[in-house]
Amino acid sequence: MEGPHKLKTLGFWAGGEVQPNIEYLVAGTPCEKVVKKGVPCFYPSQVQKLFPEDKDLVAMNADSYLGVPLLDPAGTLLGHLCILDTKPFRDEKTTLQLLQVFAARAASELVRIRTEDALRESEERYRTLFETSPDVILVFDMNMKLILGNKPAATVFGYENVDEVLNKDVLDFVAPEDRERAREGIRTIVETGKVQTLEYRGLKKDGTRFSIETSASALHD
Repeated sequence: MEGPHKLKTLGFWAGGEVQPNIEYLVAGTPCEKVVKKGVPCFYPSQVQKLFPEDKDLVAMNADSYLGVPLLDPAGTLLGHLCILDTKPFRDEKTTLQLLQVFAARAASELVRIRTEDALRESEERYRTLFETSPDVILVFDMNMKLILGNKPAATVFGYENVDEVLNKDVLDFVAPEDRERAREGIRTIVETGKVQTLEYRGLKKDGTRFSIETSASALHD
């Protein structure tokens, strides 16, 4: 595993209080082996002598170091958790066990945050595409009630804004003589889960009929 070349702290506690986060190069630090090989690293004393190029160790007056990797359920490295002390560590086994417990909790929280961030970004991209699409987009539930629509959807049916079409029955926008055929087409889409093309006559707010060709598919929670 090559690992990162630079790290940025997400949480940094020293001197009895939270410190500003920092960025630092991995090479020549006790963190290097943790993040590049994904294994715990323990230096019970004289860590400054072991890593003479790491000036941060001098600034922190560090004498000992223990670092453990943060892994997601698939074993992918997310980062690492480490503690440094101005005194030598005495009980490696107990200290390592405690840090691994905290590391597991920290890794779970990172996975949760990243999942939420990815979902939020996906939703934002979807909303942007939805709102800026020149095509008519309508989403309705199993009761045939419209729950989402974009601006072109309102315009094509002769309404000023989307709110005027929401919560209406989707078949209200289909000419009466074509409603049963449209209903059967929707039922087929739900039952098969396949994308279908439907052709029928739409019905505007003022009663005007016009030809519509739609591409429709079922959305599943």
